[in-house]
Amino acid sequence: MTQRHMNTQYGRFAPDTMLISMYPKHALIDGEGNPLPLNLRGASYLFHEWMHYIHNVSTVHGASCFLNVAAYWNDFRFTMRDGIESQGSEVLKDKHLDLLEKRQRMMAAGRGPAGKTLPSGVSVKSCRVISVCAGEIEDEIEHPSSVAIEVKRLIVRQSRRTKTYDLAFSATDLLESIAYMLEERFLWKLNRVTPVKGSVDPYQTLFLIARHIAPRLSKSEILMCGIAALQSTTPVSQTLQLLKISNAWKAKSISVENSLRERVKTHLESSRSTTDQWLKTVVAMFPSDGPLARAALETIRYLQANLEHRRNDPFFELELIDQLHSAGVAGFGARMRELMLKHGICSFEQIRPGSDEQIGRDVQFEFAVVADDPVKNDGRRIMFSTFEFAMAHLESGGRIRRTLALRPEKCHFYASCTLSERSEHASVCERSPWDSMKWNAGSACWYREGVHQSRQLDC
Repeated sequence: MTQRHMNTQYGRFAPDTMLISMYPKHALIDGEGNPLPLNLRGASYLFHEWMHYIHNVSTVHGASCFLNVAAYWNDFRFTMRDGIESQGSEVLKDKHLDLLEKRQRMMAAGRGPAGKTLPSGVSVKSCRVISVCAGEIEDEIEHPSSVAIEVKRLIVRQSRRTKTYDLAFSATDLLESIAYMLEERFLWKLNRVTPVKGSVDPYQTLFLIARHIAPRLSKSEILMCGIAALQSTTPVSQTLQLLKISNAWKAKSISVENSLRERVKTHLESSRSTTDQWLKTVVAMFPSDGPLARAALETIRYLQANLEHRRNDPFFELELIDQLHSAGVAGFGARMRELMLKHGICSFEQIRPGSDEQIGRDVQFEFAVVADDPVKNDGRRIMFSTFEFAMAHLESGGRIRRTLALRPEKCHFYASCTLSERSEHASVCERSPWDSMKWNAGSACWYREGVHQSRQLDC
């Protein structure tokens, strides 16, 4: 249900969502690159994935995650001594290593996998949360919460048994739960249908937790608690706190929605100077006017505009759903383009049936383009590549491994690239795309440019 992210054991970030993968059953374009009518399920999938992007460019949590990844990448550049390969953390000073270790923990907390999950095939109806314990916050870094879930399973002769599972509820799980609940609301408003069933965790974990600690709240109020919590750098513990507070408000007949709105507005205003400084810090990392800089600064501009928009309307996602509902399925594409132009654009790839070895099987394209800027469009994919290259080097303890020690990894654009290098140097693209730096300097390879921009130079 979620798109491809930059996956590492320490965290995942697709600034985030710079790139949304559309699979064959949700095709947006045909084999000739012409637009196709989008069915309701395809629209639902696209909406869910775009919500992930929105939460990266409109929340305090998203701004924090972008800052941490950009700052790690900026530190990583100091290991690129020869401009082609990382020499590893051995070339860094001790103060750099201490910062990297904390940065790694912050990235893992913000986008890292939770770990323990429920077995497949479990339904929401068979699950009951029996305890929730907030994770510790150490050095301003949040650990996942611990959730014990009792699951009833039907076995032979209609007898029942129960088993308790311990789950770790992380920020990633919270984001997936919020996106699922927004998709659920989107589908119900458009056509009175429900989303395709996914695993209970992470998509419905927030609902289960709320049913345990805040039984008075409606689904809409639970969703607002989750969105409000994203305006914090410790969103999981904030979610648990807001659920309990909101449940108490409901018991006293106090409007949960109005109270949450005022709470979020107050918090966003008080944190304005902090978030502004974060964004200024990132801007300073991209001083020139190349493709990477344009893409990074575009992300910053959307963050600034969306945070300001959220200060006026803390739950503007709900308004987006109303706008898409008014357009209907037939007008979904046109309205989505309008919303992307206003709130943020990520790039797309259309995955097609067939083998990965088929050159040009997939297609990279833009759903909405501002001023038809091909440099910026390339920049988003270069930004994806440069962060992916840097993240591939990160190992435990904040250490950075040498490029020569990297595990084989296929370029993300392996199935969509149509450059001559894709056929002439297929083994490089399939196993070590960072070796593209050894190609001709005039190559238009996005991955090569991403490695190039990781050097200790202006970008």
